[in-house]
Amino acid sequence: MTKRIRIYNAFAESQNARQDRTHVLAFIRHAMKPARYSREPDRYEPLRALLNQALEFAGLAVSQAGVLQHVDAVQTLPEAIFRARELRADFKGATSIQTFLGSAEPNY
Repeated sequence: MTKRIRIYNAFAESQNARQDRTHVLAFIRHAMKPARYSREPDRYEPLRALLNQALEFAGLAVSQAGVLQHVDAVQTLPEAIFRARELRADFKGATSIQTFLGSAEPNY
């Protein structure tokens, strides 16, 4: 049995027994902390985009800061793919975090 199947089975068993998704969401929060990708930063954004594509059906998304947030749920796969590409294009078009967030001066 592969690792993927064992993880799936563990989450399915937990969710069915408890009738809630808190353990699944806790795993996502832990796994998507940006600090976990400090040695391989190029892996984070593609992984986040793929995860968000699936999570958007449940009305959730992982922000760049690794925080789960509520979004409008999508109904179709093309809509989920479009939204994931749109978010990724916004990030790739920014030359720096300052450009991405805007050119406003920081308020210290």
